[in-house]
Amino acid sequence: MSPNFALHEKTLLSNEIDEKSRRIFPSSNADGQLEVLELWQGGDTRLLRNPSELTGYKETANGSSQLYIIRQKRTWAPLNISRQFLERFLSVHNVFELFWKVAFAFSKKSCENEFDFPGFINRQTRSEEQRKAYYYDYDELSYVVRRVELNGRSEIPGQSPWSIRQTGLYHKLQSRRGNNDNDDDGEKSTYLAIAPSDSFLETLVQYQKLAIEERQRPSPWHIHWLLMTDSLRGWATYISWLESELQQLTEPILLAEAGLDETQFRSDGFQVTFEDCQKLKQLDGYASDLKIILGIMAQNCIGVKERCLRYCRQTCYSSKNRCICSDYLDEFDRYVKEIKLRINQASILHRRIQSTMQLLTSFLDYEEANALNILAQESSKDSKKMSILTLRNTKDAIAVKILTIIGLVYLPTTIVLNFFSTVFVKSADGTQDMQVSPDVWILAAVAIPLTGMTIVLWWACLRFTTPLLREVELRQSKGAIASKLLDRLCRRRKRGEKNDLEMGRGIISLRQGKSSFVPIVATSDSCTPTLAGS
Repeated sequence: MSPNFALHEKTLLSNEIDEKSRRIFPSSNADGQLEVLELWQGGDTRLLRNPSELTGYKETANGSSQLYIIRQKRTWAPLNISRQFLERFLSVHNVFELFWKVAFAFSKKSCENEFDFPGFINRQTRSEEQRKAYYYDYDELSYVVRRVELNGRSEIPGQSPWSIRQTGLYHKLQSRRGNNDNDDDGEKSTYLAIAPSDSFLETLVQYQKLAIEERQRPSPWHIHWLLMTDSLRGWATYISWLESELQQLTEPILLAEAGLDETQFRSDGFQVTFEDCQKLKQLDGYASDLKIILGIMAQNCIGVKERCLRYCRQTCYSSKNRCICSDYLDEFDRYVKEIKLRINQASILHRRIQSTMQLLTSFLDYEEANALNILAQESSKDSKKMSILTLRNTKDAIAVKILTIIGLVYLPTTIVLNFFSTVFVKSADGTQDMQVSPDVWILAAVAIPLTGMTIVLWWACLRFTTPLLREVELRQSKGAIASKLLDRLCRRRKRGEKNDLEMGRGIISLRQGKSSFVPIVATSDSCTPTLAGS
């Protein structure tokens, strides 16, 4: 069934391979290079620069285990190998198609998406030979592990000094089983490491030298143990750094004094800015990604542990002494416990970050409410001042009105006195005595009716002018509404000027058993429709 599985997987992944290959592989026509190291043989690293060298090397490998290495210049850069070269490797070593999910994690990108990384992938196949008394088990597994390390770049505000990098590993284990269980000549491992760290390669070289000196062949799970050890070493320090960054943002908020008249929360000038909110959001994203990364890492470690346990049951069951696989199983079990501890720490840290964000949000809401309260108080004071000014203006208006009435009363009398001032009051000849003329009654006879007429005219203007203006405004508004309705009605009627029986326009009349169509025509001077011919 395995070939059928492979065919189905290749069909499903073909479109995705074509789509993502432009970002995974370099745009140049160069094949790149593939490094190969014969494990536990003492050989140096060999560079394969084209697919033909790969085929020739496999024929001369003499059944030894090899570690193939694909370099990557930067974390978000394409692989240092061409697509044709990689496909040739997959074909020569008969690698399962699911390995492409590991390759998809390495490409040219501008940002990281944690949901693009696969989990633990494993498949076991069996190849039986009828002419021999033994068969081979092919156990294939692949996964991507993440590690965190200092990037060494200068500290830039808003950027983390840590970088999360990844390493992909493929392992094909060929185990021979048959009548002679103690014979391990048929056991062989083929590894492919994508973008391994320098520390991993340095440690591997040291263990290889030690194995050659002691003439011991390490377990095929030794590479997995080295990779897990290398990937786990920096996460504790990274979580500690996240906690320290969170404390720097949390402590000033916890010690802040709310409700001050100034914008400062504390006497030392502390202020919550938008940058603080951005930093908290960044920490929240770091913690969320950390939980995803550690969850996948735990799945990978558990998968490797299960495969190692199954390998031990198949190969070491006849041994009475403690086998070397038990040591690796203990190490993998310890790594699983450590990863679960880091996951628990990441979850607690994530909850603390969210709690701090909620506290900061509540704090800002409180300060906003306090500022609105202060603004309302100032508005109330302004309203009181405006009411006082309005009262004063009202009193002044009343005084002006009184003065106007007094002026209306005295204005006619003043006019009459200006005309007849020399007639009503005279001085005697040669003396300074003033004499009132006997015709002074004319002043009252003219001033009183004139004053009455002025008051009546003023009252009439106030009485009839204001209602008249209101009535004119009301008529104008009603006229505007009516004109709008009339315009809409005319537009609808004009749209129906097309007389078509299929459109439902016109009237069907029955005259003497014959039907005729009478179109409806709108007159040009009004919107009232009429029958054509009427």
